[in-house]
Amino acid sequence: MIRDILFHIHEALARYYIEVHRWIKEVEILIRKFNYFSVVPFHFLIYNNN
Repeated sequence: MIRDILFHIHEALARYYIEVHRWIKEVEILIRKFNYFSVVPFHFLIYNNN
């Protein structure tokens, strides 16, 4: 009984971890894509203002 409950909790946590890890990777990819387009102009604007 307790072993079954622990197994289900472990399985749910593993699935949740995989989903979160996948989401974090997608967010990182989006941030990198965003950085390619935004960081260079952003720094350019900062350096031009000074």
